[in-house]
Amino acid sequence: MGRDRETEIIALIDRLNKEIDLSHTHSLNQTAHLLEMALLDLKMILHSITEEELQQLVEVLDKSLPKEKYKRTH
Repeated sequence: MGRDRETEIIALIDRLNKEIDLSHTHSLNQTAHLLEMALLDLKMILHSITEEELQQLVEVLDKSLPKEKYKRTH
């Protein structure tokens, strides 16, 4: 990834974090959730994480976390 693109993505991540905080402040929880999904996508791009790697992480965490403390939202 080029340095300019990386810098732009980092700036976009910073802006999204601020918008997420603002959404929570105004009880716009669905909006905040959607922005958090976009944030995750940008972080995956920034760190070159594939969908498959993310899915593997979710599966490991799903197996290792106590079920009573971990509730999936989907």
